[in-house]
Amino acid sequence: MRIKSITYIDHLTGWNIKDLKFDYLTLLVGASGVGKTKILRAILDVAKIARGKSCNGVEWEVTFEQASLEYIWSGQFE
Repeated sequence: MRIKSITYIDHLTGWNIKDLKFDYLTLLVGASGVGKTKILRAILDVAKIARGKSCNGVEWEVTFEQASLEYIWSGQFE
């Protein structure tokens, strides 16, 4: 499976990623404090949600590719 794009909104903290696109090779590069780790944590949170965990106040949309087919998965927790 390959993630193609992600939107992640944390309504409790106000932090969000909107339509972040990933290529076949994506490097997260930037100065300290610009959000690289938050992007990785957002991806990990969505993975936890996929395994059944709930995350209060989180809204997400992930576009991914599996076996040359594209899927979109979205949802929201109150």
